[in-house]
Amino acid sequence: MWSKMANFADRFIAKYIPEAFPLSFVLLVFVMILSLILTDAGIVNIFNVTGYGTASLLSFSMQIVLNMVLGYVFAQAPPVKRVLTNIAKSLKGTASCIFWLAIISNIIHWINVTVGMLAAAVLANEVIRNNKEVKPGLVVAAAYAGMIPSAIGFSPAIISQVASPGHTFEEAIGIIPRSLTSMNPAVLGLSVVLVVGMAIVFALMAPKSYDNPLYVGESTVVENEGYDEDESEYKKDASGVVRFIESGSIWAYICGIIVILGGIAWFVVGKCGVTFDWINCMLFGLSIFFWGDFTKCGKCIANACKSMWGVVACYPIYATIMKLMTDTGLAGVMSTWIASVSTTDTLPAFAYISAGLVNIFVPSAGGQWVVQAPFMIPAAQQLGTAAWKIVIPVALGDCWTNMLQPFWAIPILGICRVKVKEMIPFTFAITVFTGIVGILWFALVFRFF
Repeated sequence: MWSKMANFADRFIAKYIPEAFPLSFVLLVFVMILSLILTDAGIVNIFNVTGYGTASLLSFSMQIVLNMVLGYVFAQAPPVKRVLTNIAKSLKGTASCIFWLAIISNIIHWINVTVGMLAAAVLANEVIRNNKEVKPGLVVAAAYAGMIPSAIGFSPAIISQVASPGHTFEEAIGIIPRSLTSMNPAVLGLSVVLVVGMAIVFALMAPKSYDNPLYVGESTVVENEGYDEDESEYKKDASGVVRFIESGSIWAYICGIIVILGGIAWFVVGKCGVTFDWINCMLFGLSIFFWGDFTKCGKCIANACKSMWGVVACYPIYATIMKLMTDTGLAGVMSTWIASVSTTDTLPAFAYISAGLVNIFVPSAGGQWVVQAPFMIPAAQQLGTAAWKIVIPVALGDCWTNMLQPFWAIPILGICRVKVKEMIPFTFAITVFTGIVGILWFALVFRFF
């Protein structure tokens, strides 16, 4: 059934769905029209938001670009490359390869979403390059879908926010510890069902016979990466000091260790936590250290940057969409309507559905909680629904429909050189699966806790 669904979605998407960059503008125009019809925002205000919205994710966009570029460079360093290649080659077959890739991705994402995004991307790239029968789009989908269980794991944005003193809605719902969210038996049970169930569904969608066009036979590091011929000619008379600084292993090791120690001090003394910024700091130092050559490391960075054009091109548009949803009140309109048709027991399920709908246009967990909480919390208080039963559905709903739009997938698609059309048929099927599981779990299981 799941394979047939994926095949149907594949044909439909190939015929009717454009690539990520033009698709982002389709979503933008659609949200502008909805804002004009469903809110009090006038056409001038809508265009005003459209203008300043393009700049609202600039720092985040740079974080993502650095995270994926440095992650790729770290993964391509000779010692790391050998380990990843061996892991990729150990995943044999087609269905079993996809199953275990999904399990690994799901578990790492559950532990930490930022680490999971990076690890899944680099491992998926190696699996594609080293397995000749896997379908690249399915591999990327299995790795990317780990974002779903990450939403109710140990470090997602919404759960972390409500567990922290001084969070925005503390007066209304207090501090909700992880014992009521990630570590709650009802939530842990849902995590297990999602991790294993998603892996099975992905395995069932694996084609029995396929010729992987991205298979390279032997995934190795290009040892001669460095200056081009003209630059090499220009540098042929460089002094020994210059050569030591540019290509000397000792200097690269020293500089790498300096950055790594800085990151450790930031984590221990500065208590920064496992954030995108901290991971980027550590990856920067580790990449320099493991390459042991600034020339080769720089060349690899240049190659990695080529695959990140999608973030640069698409994120300003998605930033605009998010601003339109929040600043015009469109997200609130959608959330209020969903809450108005709910009961005490059904509110978690409806919160999940509404979060999934809003997430298509606001693919940021922290931003989505700020948008939905003002409408969901009063509804929960009025109906007598525990606050944590709203937090979990909104958190999971925020990632559930990420599978239908390429905001978070753009970096992994770039690294693996896979088009969004090749991935979406499989993530569409997993969206259906997780949608059914989530609705049934929140409607039938949550009432007993």
